[in-house]
Amino acid sequence: MDDDTAIDTTNIRGIYMIRNAITGDSYVGKSNNIQARWLGHKSALRRGEHYCDPLQTDWMIYGESAFEFLLLMEVSGTDSLQTAESAMIEKHHPQYNHAHVKPEPTTLNMSNNQRIEIFRRAFIDSYKDEILALRDEILAINPNLSRYFQIRIS
Repeated sequence: MDDDTAIDTTNIRGIYMIRNAITGDSYVGKSNNIQARWLGHKSALRRGEHYCDPLQTDWMIYGESAFEFLLLMEVSGTDSLQTAESAMIEKHHPQYNHAHVKPEPTTLNMSNNQRIEIFRRAFIDSYKDEILALRDEILAINPNLSRYFQIRIS
């Protein structure tokens, strides 16, 4: 979305979506100040430092203009943002969200690196064929992006 004023999100508490208009992939999040949160996401994406690697990769491939920021629902001060966000994640199945995956109880005593490795293996096992096909398709279009695909798939 090029125009930050397309929707007035000033001081709105609620649930939002960042949507790739080309692929349809999305990210759903919550915030007490949606406008500030969007600006934070956009700043990190522009710097190439967003914590969601798939979203960052698509931002770099498709460009900023391919993404739109949508207000899904306003949440009143007494309602739970977490509950509303969970409902919207369940409804929209956003592809960029992976933070809603809850760790197994046995991971409570593990280091963050161990937890990340468990998640990485589960994610790659679930989407290995799609990841490899997409990687090959992207590299066929632009071989210069190969540095972004130094991913272990085994």
